[in-house]
Amino acid sequence: MHLKRTLFALLLAALCLPALQAKFGLLPIRPLEGWFVVSPHPELSYEALRNNEYQPKLEAYLQDRLGFRSALVRLNYQVAYSVFDVIRAKALIRGYNDVLFQDWPIDSYYGRDYVGDTMIRQWVRKMKVVQDSLTQRGVLFVFAIAPNKAAYYPEYIPEAWRGPRKTSNYWSTVREMQRQGIHLLDFSALFRQKKDTVSYPLFPRGGTHWSGYGTTLAADTLLHYLEQRGHFDIPDYRVNGRDIVDTTRGYDADIATALNLMVKPQPFRMAYPRLEYLDPKPGQKKPNVLIIGDSFVWSFIDFYDFFPRLFDPKSTFWYYHRRVGWPGQAPLLQNVGTGADVSRLDRKAELEHRDVVLVLYAEYNLNQLDHGFTHHTYPFYERLSSTDSARVGVITQEIRADWGLMSRLHQEAIASGENFDTYIREKALNRFEAEQ
Repeated sequence: MHLKRTLFALLLAALCLPALQAKFGLLPIRPLEGWFVVSPHPELSYEALRNNEYQPKLEAYLQDRLGFRSALVRLNYQVAYSVFDVIRAKALIRGYNDVLFQDWPIDSYYGRDYVGDTMIRQWVRKMKVVQDSLTQRGVLFVFAIAPNKAAYYPEYIPEAWRGPRKTSNYWSTVREMQRQGIHLLDFSALFRQKKDTVSYPLFPRGGTHWSGYGTTLAADTLLHYLEQRGHFDIPDYRVNGRDIVDTTRGYDADIATALNLMVKPQPFRMAYPRLEYLDPKPGQKKPNVLIIGDSFVWSFIDFYDFFPRLFDPKSTFWYYHRRVGWPGQAPLLQNVGTGADVSRLDRKAELEHRDVVLVLYAEYNLNQLDHGFTHHTYPFYERLSSTDSARVGVITQEIRADWGLMSRLHQEAIASGENFDTYIREKALNRFEAEQ
């Protein structure tokens, strides 16, 4: 009888503990990490109850906040990873030698997301107009391609994800930019060139971005390139040794962290240079730079402080050409939905009062070209002959005569925050480009 009561008490405690943990936080539990959305508390209404919408939303809300949930999820994921070689996190892949990948960089490496020569050629032609127009206004334009971990470590891609290599957005973009004379800084080629000569990893085992060591290599190359092209002398910094460690810093375990394991995979031995930024000398200049790009930019901003320390304080980062992400905003995914909306800025004025406009996207993000930067900037500087202008005018009238199309474009313009007449003009120019 005593044993039964003890077992019953233990069972009752086991049932009550999650609720008590959720309410009072009895034990410190590490929350889950990575990109996911916690279910909000649903709004109670008669319609939601009648349509059976409230109940499942409430269940999801309570489930996300169940006591010890994150610890149990980590235990489940750890067993799957260590015993069954299965990754529970979405879109993450365990390669050979425990090197971790995301799936879309692998697809990019094999050319599975190729957008086609025609689209890339039209995009680069418009970019050349933007570059030349900014040059006439004393603004240096540079397009930089950050490397793809899958292209850097193809030997670690698991067999199930391999396949024939086709024409990729990267190779087509590089070829077309070189042909048309775009100021191109190809970090992808640089990293592959350095792979067999560097002493420490340029990509971490458990991260998707360039390592801290790789960041310093990229920054040194970028700064010298800007000095050469822009004809100005940026303040100096020096390296005062390196920390050689078996742990990671900054973003060097971003994929491993997103696995939500109890014990992260062992990283490579990493090197983290110790930097000292020197006071500007007479004649040196901190350039005013507008950066448009993806998450690879953050390593220059809040890992090693290259941009805050060496660029003018008025410099700005447009994260994916959507939000103003720096200065004053949180990095990476946490800044989505915060900061000024780029579409509401006077973008032409923002471009033309800079010393440098730097566009930097990872190799695997080229399937989205430059996420609308050239598309929205080209109309500021388009230079068409009288014959071409007349043809664009005819196309514009054809678009305006199609009421169904006009209704759809009106909704798209509202959703994107664009002026309606400007949006129609862009569509006419795109159709004109397709005819060329």
